[in-house]
Formats: sequence, structure tokens, C-alpha cells
Amino acid sequence: MDSEDILSESKNKIRQGASPDDIITYLHVRKFTIAESIKAVRHLYALPLGEAKQLVAMHPAWKDVDQATAEFHRELIETLKTDKDTAFPAEETAYAKPIHRDSQTP
Repeated sequence: MDSEDILSESKNKIRQGASPDDIITYLHVRKFTIAESIKAVRHLYALPLGEAKQLVAMHPAWKDVDQATAEFHRELIETLKTDKDTAFPAEETAYAKPIHRDSQTP
């Protein structure tokens, strides 16, 4: 079953009374990614992106992904606050030199 078939089946389920929770669970079971699920819910319910994102991300089916992402963000922020090696002066980086796209030199 491809994604179009799954969306079609989701529409049928909605017509038969399936709730948004039911649909999000169905999409998760059918191996939609969280991004694909947000896009599908946005389309199926004509929701703004932020609302669809919140609805999907807060759903219990995606709790593990939400927790992992939150933990990653906490660790990243903590590392950036404490790791002095993350702040490189521009002259020390390989990318500090201007790139001249018109020239023949690499």
C-alpha cells in the first residue's frame, strides 16, 4: 500500500467516524514518518501547519520521538553553553575565505 492508498483509506475512515487520534495512530502503524503524518493530518483536516504539528507531535504514538528530540535539544543547548570549542574565530575556519564563484581557481 503506497502513501496515496493510505491517505485514501484515511479519508474513508474519517467518513466512517474515525477520530483524529484514530487517524494518527493508523498513519503511525502504516509507517508514516512524523513529518508525513503532519502533512497528511494537515491535508485531511484542512488545518494550519502549526495546529497539525501540535496534534501529531502530542499524540501518544509519537511520544518516543518527541522525548528523544527534546532530549537531543537539551543536550545540544547545554553543550553549546559549556563547550568553548564550539565558538571558532572566523580566521581559524576553512570556510572563512570568500568564495569567488566567477574565478577559475578552486
